[in-house]
Amino acid sequence: MTTTVELPDELIIEAYRYGNVYHRSAPKQIEYWSRIGKIAEENPDLPYSFITHPARQTGGIRSVRLWRELMMRIKQKPSFQRVYKKLHARQRTDVDGAIRTLMEDPKLGEGKVGDLAGVWVYKFKMNKQLALLAYTFEETTITLTLLALGQHENFYRGLKKSL
Repeated sequence: MTTTVELPDELIIEAYRYGNVYHRSAPKQIEYWSRIGKIAEENPDLPYSFITHPARQTGGIRSVRLWRELMMRIKQKPSFQRVYKKLHARQRTDVDGAIRTLMEDPKLGEGKVGDLAGVWVYKFKMNKQLALLAYTFEETTITLTLLALGQHENFYRGLKKSL
């Protein structure tokens, strides 16, 4: 399906100018601008510079998600670090896999309410046992903060004390 739109002359001149710089024709430049607009509309939390980076020009939405993963900062609170450093290599691998999963989609965990409002908890298997990973996600700075890690027993009580 083709849509015909009449564009102002200034925009066409601008498209020719930018198109020459990036070795695109004016119609291809306008198509590129519309693609950027669509990605920006579907991902309002991402800065414009992330969307327009040349590494993602051909990949669309999928590459924006990959770029978000690459740009995501991960912070560890001392309560998380204490538990993590005591884990065996196999357990660390499981935790690292859970963190990678959260990097792909930070909203996978369960959002808490009440005293723990703003905290998310992701449940995963570690050595065939259920483990809980508490974290927060700051969308504006794309930061994943790991708060605590442990078994269900007294997990939330300890989490409340550490906050």
